[in-house]
Amino acid sequence: MRNRLLLCWLLAGAPLLGSAATYVSLNFSVSTYPELVPVPGYPVYYAPRLHANFFFYDGLYWLLIGDSWYVSTWYNGPWSYVGPDAVPLFVLRVPVRYYLAPPVYFVDWRRDEPPMWGRHWGPDWERRHEGWEHWDRRAVPAPAPLPTYQRQYAGSRYPQPAQQQNLQSQHYRYRPHDALAQQHFQPAAPAPRPAPPIAPERQHAPPGRQEHAQQQQQQQRPPQPEHPQQRQQQAVPHYGPPPHAPQPLPSPPPNRMETNRPPPPREQAPAPHQQATPPGRAAPPHEAAQRPERGEERRGPQGRQNEGRRDKDQHEER
Repeated sequence: MRNRLLLCWLLAGAPLLGSAATYVSLNFSVSTYPELVPVPGYPVYYAPRLHANFFFYDGLYWLLIGDSWYVSTWYNGPWSYVGPDAVPLFVLRVPVRYYLAPPVYFVDWRRDEPPMWGRHWGPDWERRHEGWEHWDRRAVPAPAPLPTYQRQYAGSRYPQPAQQQNLQSQHYRYRPHDALAQQHFQPAAPAPRPAPPIAPERQHAPPGRQEHAQQQQQQQRPPQPEHPQQRQQQAVPHYGPPPHAPQPLPSPPPNRMETNRPPPPREQAPAPHQQATPPGRAAPPHEAAQRPERGEERRGPQGRQNEGRRDKDQHEER
């Protein structure tokens, strides 16, 4: 019955696992940064000068008081409760001799071996963490670097939780590698960026005022100088084809002498049946009758008409 009540109490604390923002008040205080010494063969430090079960592992401080474990990112808290299932196994494997304030149930346990957590927390915990006390000692991770920057913050200079996160992000770049330790590590949240200032022109104004402001801005703008070529193009309108179109060439003026001159007579091609007569041979009678005389060929139609008129005048005079 007692084990069942203890199990119910442990399960009730499960929602607090990894909740570093839920702090508890403890009857424990450290005035200055403690001296930390590595446990041989373990990636864990302990505080030999403190009368407490005080350890440092994977960037976090771990404290056992009575039957409960607590965790913090600073050596003097604030502290957060950690359930049995959320304590890293390398912390639970530290031998009993390094617990400088051992609880009562540590009395009959061997000092060179880790505490018998399965016997203390019950068979259910031991079944969920079967083989937790056995590991490859040749594959032990290196211990995390100590946050020695916290030495300068003691007594009245000890920072508040919000300041602790900012100081840690500035001076301690290490991040936990253990999955359980990562649940309790809280990196500092980035500071919110200030909103950009709103320009006066972008502020919403009533419609009437906005139009009036735009008119004032247009009136206040200085006139831009125009290029002389732009002024000429604007002043002279252009009609007709574009300037780059090809212009037709002007035709030459007609020659009066050539217009009054009658066209030259066209030479008649010889008929198909007519053949050229070789030189020195008389033409046939029918060809000779059809051929005009040499004077007629030279005179042409106009000469024949003039000759006929001359013959008519001579006949009348007779």
